[in-house]
Amino acid sequence: MKKIFALLLVVFSVISFSEISISFGISFGNLEGLSDYSLVIVTGESFMDVYVDGEYMGQTDIFGQFIVTFEESGYHFVEVQSEDYIVFSRMIFIRKEGVVLKLKPIKAGRIVVFSNVYPINVYIDGIFWGEIKNENEELKLPIGEYKVMFSSPGYEKLEKELVIDFKRVTPVELFLKKLPLEMYLRSDYNEFSPNGDWYRDNWELEILLTTFSTVTVDIYKGDLKIDNYVFSGVPGVNLFKWNGVKEEGDYLVKVSAYDEDEIVTKSTNVKINMKYTYLKELVIISLLSLVGVIVYSIVK
Repeated sequence: MKKIFALLLVVFSVISFSEISISFGISFGNLEGLSDYSLVIVTGESFMDVYVDGEYMGQTDIFGQFIVTFEESGYHFVEVQSEDYIVFSRMIFIRKEGVVLKLKPIKAGRIVVFSNVYPINVYIDGIFWGEIKNENEELKLPIGEYKVMFSSPGYEKLEKELVIDFKRVTPVELFLKKLPLEMYLRSDYNEFSPNGDWYRDNWELEILLTTFSTVTVDIYKGDLKIDNYVFSGVPGVNLFKWNGVKEEGDYLVKVSAYDEDEIVTKSTNVKINMKYTYLKELVIISLLSLVGVIVYSIVK
C-alpha cells in the first residue's frame, strides 16, 4: 500500500509549464498549506478534466479536487468538464491568498435529433443549449423533464416534452413546417451619387425574408428595364447593393421572392443625383495634414 501511495505521489507531483507561467498539481483531500496564487477546484467527482485558458491541466483526483498554482494575480478562464456532466466554465480572478472554487457538477444525458431540416437549434426555458447539424451529432442536456424548443431558420418552431436521463441518449424525431414566405424592404436613403466622391457612391437595400427563396431585383427607368439581378435569399436580412448608372433621374426597383409554393413582389424608388461633394478630396487632404503633423513632430 505504501508503495502504491508513493507511486501516486510521483505521478501527480507538481509539473511546471514555463511557456504559460502555470503549474498544476493534485491534492489528495488536504486543502491546507496552499501556496500563494492557488486555485483549488472542488467538484466531489473524480477524473473530471480541467482546462485553464484553453490549456489542458489534468483531472480531479479521487476526492474530486484539483489545484492550479499561478505566478501572480489575474483573471483566468477555467473549464471543468466530463463526458456525463454539463461543462462548467467561468472567468476567475486569482488573488494572492488563493481561491477555492466549489462546484456541484450537473448530471447530463444526450439527445440525437432526426429531422427533415438541419441545422436544429435547441432551447430550454429560452436558453440556447446548442446547434445540431445532422443526425450523427448528439447534444448534451441536464437531466430532468423539460419542454424543449426546436427551431431552424425559415421554419416554424416546435416544442416537445422530453425526459433527459443520466448517461442515456434520447432520440427525438422532428418535422418542421416551412414558414409562409413574407418579404419587407428597407433602406437608409433613397438618393445616391455614383460619381466616385466617396459619399453614397452606391445604394444599399435590405431585403428581409421569413424563409428561403429565390430573389430577383429588376430596375426600371420609365418602362425600360436597365438592370436585373438574381440570387438565393435566406431568412433574415439580405443586403442588395446597386452601383447605379451615370444618368440622373428616378428609378423603379421591383423585388420578387419566390419558392415552389408562393411568390411575393414589392417595389420601391431610388434617385440618382450626380452632384459632386468633394468628400474624397477633403478626406485625403485631412489625412495628408495629419501625416505631416506626425512627421514634423518626430523630426522636431
